[in-house]
Amino acid sequence: MTEIKRRRKPGDLQREKAAVALGQAVATFVLNHGGKMPPVPKWAREGDASFTLPTSAGALEINIHYDDPHSVFMRFEDTEKAVAKLGLHSALNPYSGKWNLHLYPAGWDRRRKGITPLASMMSALERHLAPVLGVGTGLGAGFFCGARNPEPRVLSGTSAGQPTKAKREALIKAYALMKFSGAGMVHAASLRTQQKFHDRYMKLLISIGQSYPNLDIHSDAFRREIEDVATSWWDSRVMKGVGVDW
Repeated sequence: MTEIKRRRKPGDLQREKAAVALGQAVATFVLNHGGKMPPVPKWAREGDASFTLPTSAGALEINIHYDDPHSVFMRFEDTEKAVAKLGLHSALNPYSGKWNLHLYPAGWDRRRKGITPLASMMSALERHLAPVLGVGTGLGAGFFCGARNPEPRVLSGTSAGQPTKAKREALIKAYALMKFSGAGMVHAASLRTQQKFHDRYMKLLISIGQSYPNLDIHSDAFRREIEDVATSWWDSRVMKGVGVDW
């Protein structure tokens, strides 16, 4: 049987080199924080890198794909412990334990043009892991008002480089539905519906992250901000939940 090989495209080598550099930097970070490099999983492709990192939310599996320098794929082994620690974090899937980090360069599109600088990836990873490692978070803050605004206000007016009001409100609604449809609520939605709300929220979040790369969507400030505003939006509604939203 003839083996079919994928035709290499312009930019493939550049992405692979960037992914290798990312894997090396992540390896240093993980080992410096008490992690280790277990045997590569059977499903991994040649060139992929895998790590295990102990955190306050349990063991965290970390994977770097050989052709994706824009992503760090992570999953908590103990999903319940991770949810108890992080709550409905902006990137935590409360069902699978996945806690991936994606940081795309400005102008990145389906043609996969551009490479995120390594320094930006590692800075984002440090902020991403701060809640479970206690490492420094730098100047990250203020999702809706800019990455260096120490007092973010979700419903403030927009300016250049910030999401529109419609996009902010869509994200707030999506987060609220994800949160209040979840397990532990008095009238929780079905697991299928909960997953649908989670996927919708993550799709909006990633889209905004790609469109506004200067905004820090992985900071604690963002998580607290979206939590507070989404809860206020939900509480202000008279008719909601079963029969209305799901």
